[in-house]
Amino acid sequence: MERLIACVASAILRLVRRLPEGVSLAIGAAAGHVGYYLLHRRRRIALRNLAIAFGREKGPRERRRIARAAFRNAGLVAVDLARLPLLTLERARAKIRIDGLDRIAAVRERGLGVLALSAHLGSFELIAAGINRLGLLRCSLVGKRVRNERLDRIVVSLRETCGVASIPPEGAIREVLRRVRRNEAVGFVLDQNFRHGVFVNFFGVPARTAQGLAFLARRSGAPVVPFFAVRDARDWRRHTIHVGPEIPYERGATDEEEALLNTQRYTSAIEAFVRRFPEQWFWAHDRFRSRPREEAGIPPVPARRPPDPPP
Repeated sequence: MERLIACVASAILRLVRRLPEGVSLAIGAAAGHVGYYLLHRRRRIALRNLAIAFGREKGPRERRRIARAAFRNAGLVAVDLARLPLLTLERARAKIRIDGLDRIAAVRERGLGVLALSAHLGSFELIAAGINRLGLLRCSLVGKRVRNERLDRIVVSLRETCGVASIPPEGAIREVLRRVRRNEAVGFVLDQNFRHGVFVNFFGVPARTAQGLAFLARRSGAPVVPFFAVRDARDWRRHTIHVGPEIPYERGATDEEEALLNTQRYTSAIEAFVRRFPEQWFWAHDRFRSRPREEAGIPPVPARRPPDPPP
């Protein structure tokens, strides 16, 4: 089955690359829209997460609108990934704008490398790829493997076409330290549930989060700098990579306190951007899964589908 899925995915990716970019993006958006209605469990997770985050600020209709837009953006991200081999220098210059270019130059001059904080927001696959193509920094990523090994190899090979190395989390410390000592950037996507992490507040609710970035910031001395890619709402082919100010490392009384303090600061930076662009974050991920649900008042997603509210 894994081989069949990988073969079908590979064929779709080739088709997406052959089509004009506008057409392929329209297909990706349509696929995401259909996914909102067909992927019942993921839709329920997204709506539950939105209720947790914005229950007091936005009504049910607005939360459903955001969920639909988020599914659509997931389809667009799949197209971004499929088309990475087509991202030439000229195309990168035409479609990617850098907000905070001076911050990249500043950290590059320090020669300590960069630990790039990011999230599954907007066109996130274009951050490392675009920065590499534009020659601003040499950038790689630390991230989970796709469960389907064949699909994982496809994803890794697509990123490699733009010079983006994929570093598995297992045993990543040595490789990350080696790269930052060469004044490279290493990206961390820190917005997903992590079973062995620490609980920090995300939209006011404790969520288990990986603490490896805080550990590496202390160990390497490299600055942690937020990088978020936002898709233009009127032209899906255009993107802005927002480079935020460095998040200084905060010392604590113990190693555990330091991990908690700094992981909270990184998570707060992500939350601030998700609040600005909620339609472009991946709400369908079960962000609060590892939290004891009775303690947080978050009921588990039921195995059987109850009647859905009108979309």
